[in-house]
Amino acid sequence: MNKFDVVAMGDNHGDLACHDTLNEILSFVKRVKPIYRVHLGDNWDFRWARKGVDKSSAEAKEGLELDFLSGIKWIEQYRPTHFLMGNHDDRIRQILHNTDSIKDKEDMQEIQDKMMQTLRKVGCKVIKKYTVKEGRIVLGPLTFIHGFSHGQNALLKDARTFGTPGGGFTMGHLHRLEQLNNEAFDGGASWLCGCAMDISLAEYAMRHSSTLRWQNGFMYYKVDGSDYIGKQAHRFGKGWYLPA
Repeated sequence: MNKFDVVAMGDNHGDLACHDTLNEILSFVKRVKPIYRVHLGDNWDFRWARKGVDKSSAEAKEGLELDFLSGIKWIEQYRPTHFLMGNHDDRIRQILHNTDSIKDKEDMQEIQDKMMQTLRKVGCKVIKKYTVKEGRIVLGPLTFIHGFSHGQNALLKDARTFGTPGGGFTMGHLHRLEQLNNEAFDGGASWLCGCAMDISLAEYAMRHSSTLRWQNGFMYYKVDGSDYIGKQAHRFGKGWYLPA
């Protein structure tokens, strides 16, 4: 298929999602009817799985249930055709492969199975692990990853590592909106997607100045052969700037 369009979003973080942003994405998808719907990862937050958290506590179990069900609901609504596991989603796999507890292994396997079953049930054809070897989706001239780098030049670094010459590159992970035109002979452009979480709820990160750059948004692309254009959707005043 030489001509197609794509909506890409990510970082809704389960029960920490910004419902206004999710509703805007659904409305936009319904209107433009893209061929592909890409999820860039961190559909779940799984903050209870961080190191140092008592995973057997009642508070942790309650937080897990709400977070997990919220992520499941969004997958059922957005119905991604392509899904990239993010670093938060990957916490389940890490526990599964690093614990000696049979009970923890069983619990994590059940969660991971449900994640995969939900994605397949809605027709998601491509599901990528959160690894540098496998965590990349290519659609024509476009490349998508969740994101592996941090800091001021993270977009540039990951675009050079995972992008293709002259292509469009997009990542999530850092929760900010950003665009750069690649300084390369073949050209190309790269974008940070923004996030779909309620930024005010991210208490775990509010000590970091990087949160001052966080913005809600998502991406829309039109592709014709090797030509493409990418546009960011983001909040504008009390409403939204939409690319189409």
